[in-house]
Amino acid sequence: MKRTRQGATLLALGVGVVSGCGGMQAGQPEQGRPVDYVHQGVDSPPVLNLGTYQPVKSGLGVRSSAGSVGVSDRSVDYGLALRTAALKLRGDLPTLAEIRRLQAAVAAGASDGSERDPAKVYGDLVRSYIDTPQTFNRQMMQYWRNVLRMGDSISGLFGDSTTAVRGVSLETGPAFAARLVAEDRDMRLLFTQDRNTCPTFDPATATFRDGSCAATGTVVVNGVSLASMGNNVPEGQQAGILTNPGFQATYFSNMGFRRARAIQEIFACTRYPAEFAAMPKQIGSTLYASPWPEYSVTSSDLQSTRPSWTVRRVRGGGTTNSRDYVDFSLARGCQGCHTTLNRRTPLFAGFDQVGYYNPTQYMVPVPVTDSPWAQIQDYLPAGNQQLAWKFGKPTNTFQEFGRAMAEDPQVHQCFVIRAWNHAYSRDDVVQDLALVPESVTKELVEYFVSPTGGNFNFKKLLYRLYTDANFIRF
Repeated sequence: MKRTRQGATLLALGVGVVSGCGGMQAGQPEQGRPVDYVHQGVDSPPVLNLGTYQPVKSGLGVRSSAGSVGVSDRSVDYGLALRTAALKLRGDLPTLAEIRRLQAAVAAGASDGSERDPAKVYGDLVRSYIDTPQTFNRQMMQYWRNVLRMGDSISGLFGDSTTAVRGVSLETGPAFAARLVAEDRDMRLLFTQDRNTCPTFDPATATFRDGSCAATGTVVVNGVSLASMGNNVPEGQQAGILTNPGFQATYFSNMGFRRARAIQEIFACTRYPAEFAAMPKQIGSTLYASPWPEYSVTSSDLQSTRPSWTVRRVRGGGTTNSRDYVDFSLARGCQGCHTTLNRRTPLFAGFDQVGYYNPTQYMVPVPVTDSPWAQIQDYLPAGNQQLAWKFGKPTNTFQEFGRAMAEDPQVHQCFVIRAWNHAYSRDDVVQDLALVPESVTKELVEYFVSPTGGNFNFKKLLYRLYTDANFIRF
């Protein structure tokens, strides 16, 4: 997105493109001046006309019982499957002893659950990879670094200051997620755990140490030791990865939209628009598909939705007389995305450039004249400022937001999609459009969420995934 005024261009989202928003109409002087707000970038590439992937739901291969021979299907290759599983789960190729053990079972071709049964031997080897913390924990750290797009440390300006530089670790977020996996915890805690959410990982011993996201300390950035302020959210009020200072710092941007975008894309596996009405409306030349009421975000479409301010604060503690504002116009297609975006983002707008939370002042700038700090009316008009995860899911606190995410079936499915793409060496489901048909993951999702199945245990999901009848077929 960009703001255009006398040739100036200011990015509002940082890196990337969210389609369907842009444009402007002139506002009245006493209400402020709207600022052109359009997206930059190319459209998504067309989906190739490829055949639909059809999963094998039953039959030969890895079995839940020893009722059929696992090597009579010529597409089954336990050796290739073991090679992939070892690289993904252990970070190294199978040993010669493991290869020979599996080859002997394949040659015997039994289906009796003994050492002569290839399904049983292969399953045992996969289980051994998952149950070896020294290697598995390192692999999970790398997996979550990639999923969260976080790692190492960065520095940034602290609070309202123009000179105070602080550091923040980008490793505690991946460590928190990897620890949930390593310790067989419910993965919904990724969004709801209220304390001890910034552990550290020791790669030498592949172990985790407790850590509070609220704690201050030091962090080394480019060889320089910098003060690390924590997130200023009390223990007991944390919301897992959502309040992790490294996560908030990584996705700092104008108005904080990059944070809301990351939450949607990483944990729900789709781009914005994030939700759709049962029946779209035709409003003028615009097809409006959001479940939220039209004109319910800040725009120049209606007088009542234009913002007004008492004081516009800027970095360093000063103020500005600027009354420019970002216009989320319905006529230009903005509201399809922003009716959801503008109800999520303000909850996280209090985190500054290093993930430190200010409960009384938003710490993300607005891309208008003088770059003032954002205010709630930059997102939502007076009288309509209820924050929410989705329509009908109001969220006023970090914990409420985390619980709404933890209950969302789309988030549950996303855990499985990302694990599936990683297992099959596919690209990112959002950034690279490595989409997975629902028919492919349906049974895995049902198993993952079932209290009698995976029960949101990621290790169980991985074992089921890597011993699935499809995974051993090439």
